[in-house]
Amino acid sequence: MNHRDASRLPAKPPMTRRGSNTYGTTTATASNLPSAATTYSRDALDRDLVEGFRGQQKAARDRQVEHLTLAKGLGELAVASLKEGTYHPRKALPPLKPEEKKMFERMDLKDWRTARQAGFGGKEKEDKDRTSALNAATISAEVDTHEGAAEVEAEDEEDDAARAAVMTSSLASSASSEELRENCPGDLGTFLKHLRSTHRATNSFSDGRVEVEENINIVEEALSHQCSPLDFATLLDAISRALEVMERGHLDEDLCVPDCHEVEEEEGKRAEEGAQDHVKDHVSPSPAAAAKAGSTTAPSPSTVASKVENIVLHGALEVEAYTRECLLPKAYKAIAIAHSAEWMLQYTMAFMRTAEAVDATEAEKRLVLLGRCVRLLGDTENFSSVLLSLEAKSEEYAGFVALKEIAETHLWSMLDEAESSLDAILGLPFPARRSRLLLIEWGMQKKLQRALLLLNEIDYSWTPTAYFHWAWKVQFISSTFQRIHGGIAHKYMRCSMGFIDDSLYDQVTDTRITGRYMGASPIQPKVARARQVEYEKVTEGLTLQQIGMTVKGVASLVVGEQVCMGARYMVRQSTKDFDAAWGFHMDEVSNAPTEEDLQKKVAKLAAKAKLQYTGRAARERTQPSTTFLTQEQ
Repeated sequence: MNHRDASRLPAKPPMTRRGSNTYGTTTATASNLPSAATTYSRDALDRDLVEGFRGQQKAARDRQVEHLTLAKGLGELAVASLKEGTYHPRKALPPLKPEEKKMFERMDLKDWRTARQAGFGGKEKEDKDRTSALNAATISAEVDTHEGAAEVEAEDEEDDAARAAVMTSSLASSASSEELRENCPGDLGTFLKHLRSTHRATNSFSDGRVEVEENINIVEEALSHQCSPLDFATLLDAISRALEVMERGHLDEDLCVPDCHEVEEEEGKRAEEGAQDHVKDHVSPSPAAAAKAGSTTAPSPSTVASKVENIVLHGALEVEAYTRECLLPKAYKAIAIAHSAEWMLQYTMAFMRTAEAVDATEAEKRLVLLGRCVRLLGDTENFSSVLLSLEAKSEEYAGFVALKEIAETHLWSMLDEAESSLDAILGLPFPARRSRLLLIEWGMQKKLQRALLLLNEIDYSWTPTAYFHWAWKVQFISSTFQRIHGGIAHKYMRCSMGFIDDSLYDQVTDTRITGRYMGASPIQPKVARARQVEYEKVTEGLTLQQIGMTVKGVASLVVGEQVCMGARYMVRQSTKDFDAAWGFHMDEVSNAPTEEDLQKKVAKLAAKAKLQYTGRAARERTQPSTTFLTQEQ
């Protein structure tokens, strides 16, 4: 074969490895062309190699983005922008639902409430308009050209502010709607308006470094502006230390915090001026002007330190009052921007980690910005968690105040009613007390049962964490039980012992008292059992158990004391002058008849009965008759 014949042969395809992209491309090309017309194209091969390499890079970038955004909570729009290589921090906020957009489309809750109250006549038309507007905003947000970027930003500003306001409502649940309307929407919209974005895909980190750095500065300045006259770090430190004091709950602990009372008027004037400037500023300013405006509005830490003085708060209650009055309102003003900044910083960190650094200097700058983002993100997350804990602790303190007031009022009222009833019974004569107690005993027992049930609920269902809450619980329960088992139980016992036992009226033979013995005569001199009890207790000094055993056959202190009380009342020794002789206290004025009075009364009753009997017998005799009976003959 000569040289001319060799030039007519088809070109031999290059050697390829089975399984590679080049092998597949070559095989496909060879299969499509006839064997006689197969030609070698180096440009096509290079183009296929470049496209395959870029495809592999894009797939690797997408996998990296999905790995970094996993469990971060970033929405689909944010992930899509990261995959495309663009930097749009406002896309980090999740998209609004139709009902949420309907609530915050005008950024004025009053107008929304008025429209809701006016009726639902045009509801379907409004829903269609809002749905179409939302779809248009979503479609325009996906445009990557430089010409449509400004329109996308203008359409998404109100939606972004509304998204942040919706997410903020879960963290600041106790903040009033007036505070949210006055503080969050306007300042939050201005903050989101000033955020910078890249309008085209970035090839390296240097293409978006300026926007990232300015956005971090905007976040810091916006947080400082919302916390004025304090800065964000000072406010975070103040609420953190206040939370620690409130968690400990010591009433003798002091806390030094910034005094915000003196600068409230200046802050109000500054807010009014800022609102007027916001109304005048209809056009979105340039990034440089936004950064300049942010730097002028946010006071420097040195200026804040010179304006704000420190005050000393004494005790957890004073710290809680100052926190609720001064610190929480300022924290509620900053929570919307802080929560939005968390999403923006998460997005910014994911963007910086997926961006490529071409040299060591650029990698070092990226590392520095990542460090700033991490520190700022940690501060904002710590701020949100501390604010949530502080809000819960303030609610706990408010609940404790309500519990204390209700428990003391309700419980002491029931105990006062029971004790007043017992005092009224003790004001009655001694023999009539137990009978009156039996009439009100059921109702009084029900009141005491409700009081004990309330104490049991407080003891077992509430576990306080603050020290003075625990101290009040222990003191309240102990004092209540002491009152129930002390004063009320003692008065109840005195009322239940307020009767004279029937055995004290029995006549018994006791030569120790009469001093004589009539021999075998069946008629012996007798005395009342009360006199015998008096002799045994006062003269012989028997114990209460012995007296109870002698009279009632029960060796009991209570039975013996009750018998002695009845005996003292009968023999008219119930005043405190005889307490030393009897060995127990009994301050009663006795109106009981003495033994002589009883003997006189018995003699009088006997004479009266005898007179009545003899008179009846005389009347029953036959009257004399003057009629004579004669016998007839």
